[in-house]
Amino acid sequence: MKKIIQFLFTVIVSQTIFSQNVTVTIDAPLPVCNSGDCTTLQANFNNTQPTGTYTVASIPYNPLFITTGGTLITSTNSDDIWSDVAFTLPFNFCFYGQTYNSVLIGSNGVVHFPNGSQSAAGFCPWSYTATIPNATFPIRNAIYGVYQDTDIRTPPVTNGAVQNVNYYIAGTAPNRVFVANFNQLPQFSCGAGVGLQTTQVILYETTNVIDVLVKNRTSCTTWNGGRGVIGVQNGTGTQAVVPTGRNTGTWSAVNEAWRFTPAQAGPTNTTLSWLANGVPIPGSTNVNPLSVCPTVATTYTAQVDYLQCDGLNKTVTDNVSVGPEPPLPTLNPQNIVQCTSGAGPYTFNINQNTYMLNGAPASDYVFYYYVDNAGVPGTQIPNGTLASYTPASTVYPQTIWVMVEDQNTTGCTNLRSFTINVVGAPGGSFSYASPFCDSETTPQAPTLTGLTSGGTYSSSPAGLIINSATGAITPNGSTPNTYTINYNIPATGTCPAYAAPPVSVTINASPVAPTVNTVPATCSSDSVTTITNYNATYTYTFTPAGPTVGALGVINGMITGTSYTVIGNNGSCDSPASVSFIKDDMLVTPVTPTIIPTPATCTTDGISTISNYNATYTYNFLPPGPTVGTTGIISGMTVGASYTVNASLGTCNSPTTLPFFNAPMAVAPVA
Repeated sequence: MKKIIQFLFTVIVSQTIFSQNVTVTIDAPLPVCNSGDCTTLQANFNNTQPTGTYTVASIPYNPLFITTGGTLITSTNSDDIWSDVAFTLPFNFCFYGQTYNSVLIGSNGVVHFPNGSQSAAGFCPWSYTATIPNATFPIRNAIYGVYQDTDIRTPPVTNGAVQNVNYYIAGTAPNRVFVANFNQLPQFSCGAGVGLQTTQVILYETTNVIDVLVKNRTSCTTWNGGRGVIGVQNGTGTQAVVPTGRNTGTWSAVNEAWRFTPAQAGPTNTTLSWLANGVPIPGSTNVNPLSVCPTVATTYTAQVDYLQCDGLNKTVTDNVSVGPEPPLPTLNPQNIVQCTSGAGPYTFNINQNTYMLNGAPASDYVFYYYVDNAGVPGTQIPNGTLASYTPASTVYPQTIWVMVEDQNTTGCTNLRSFTINVVGAPGGSFSYASPFCDSETTPQAPTLTGLTSGGTYSSSPAGLIINSATGAITPNGSTPNTYTINYNIPATGTCPAYAAPPVSVTINASPVAPTVNTVPATCSSDSVTTITNYNATYTYTFTPAGPTVGALGVINGMITGTSYTVIGNNGSCDSPASVSFIKDDMLVTPVTPTIIPTPATCTTDGISTISNYNATYTYNFLPPGPTVGTTGIISGMTVGASYTVNASLGTCNSPTTLPFFNAPMAVAPVA
């Protein structure tokens, strides 16, 4: 009960509003009484949005950071100045979707993110009339808290150790803060006449939240219209967020605080992940609360990643150890079996309280017995019937559930079960679809005929691969032989031993795959394919059908261009299929070139032409030198020289022609 109250308290606390810091805590979960029972993990953390836009809300004025100390903006004779340097932040800060690692602090109540519009140690503008947002506002890309014309000169400052502008870093990652203080400052013209001005600007690491705290602000209406403004504005002056009544104007405030929270529409930049013993839990991202069902003591981690506008994550974690409570020190109930050949109904003594207590005081525990209802406890069995329980159902085995309740310590309950069963005397037989080929890779299970389960299969002689529990035989890998298979059930406390009738199983050797060799086609014959490991006692089957095998393994009857495979059968088993093979026709031999001579004339030498010229042939002249044009005309012959020529196509050559020559041009008679 104490744990339940604690859990309810932490759930209520988890509903409170988080601070601007990033932390994650896991509420103390309810105990897990049994292995696999479930409990709920609730993570409490700050959910944040990107900085494209902001909301502003009033928060209680409760200063957490001092207004003195840190680095001072000092000036004896100068007013309206920026800090001597852009102060380098130890963390990146996101402002209107941009990442900055430095700030300028202005003496007029302004924190500026450097973008080139203002200069360190330069003039900090004081004059303005417009409300924000405004594209011509003198200082943009800034936090105004309060932006007004304060005067840090001495005089009117009388105690520079207290009356100053200062800034510093506080806290530890990932929850550091930058604090800028404008403490007890007089205003220009009015001096301290309208009261000293004290405000504070706080920038929070990771969440990118901005707080503006105002202890005192009064208007100096005789200078710059008494104007002051609280708010944030982007670099172009197109977006700004201002508390109601705190835009440019003459207003006063005492002990008020404002929080500017990133509120860009769309997905959050916060991701919750859950880990179990350091390993991510599948499907648990952004699930809160998370149901877990540990079976052993497990360390659960809630990890929250905050995606910054620079693309980097900042991470916080919390751990909680959850596991089953130690089991109750009672024994598990025993299964009860009756071995009988008689007909029901059957009566059992299912009272196992004394056995489960194992000597423990009976007053420490309470036992409840239940019938089974589809795998869960059903109707409770009256205690008075436990010693002579007759089940309503005649279907066996049946599950009986026992709930053991601890009366003294955790209040946990353990749910345990046992079976009651009625079995006949063991018996039955089994058989196999023997014989098997040793190429068979699928385990071959026995066919059971009334065989009592729980026995062990064995085989002799050695060499057979058999599953001793199921009797499944794996022919592939077994040694071809004939084996005797036995099935034996050992004796139990209620039933005698049993040996089933033995069964004979034969494993036959499968032939090896046919090895085919193809002699490529030549200029005088088709290709020839032979089974080099041909066995005349085998039957060979081709795919597709058609070819046959001769006595020497030569394959006949193949169709040119068709791909075949072949298997061999030794009368008992098929071999694996061969590699594929194809028949090619005999190569084409070119015909002998036909030479047609054109006689010489009085004006030209003789010409030789190949009348049956084929552009796909290669023509080979002897002696070398001549060539053949596309019309068959031979060029490059020496007049009077004798030539022969043949045609080739691939490796095939035609017969060589008879010698031929070109006669020289005839000599014309002299006139």
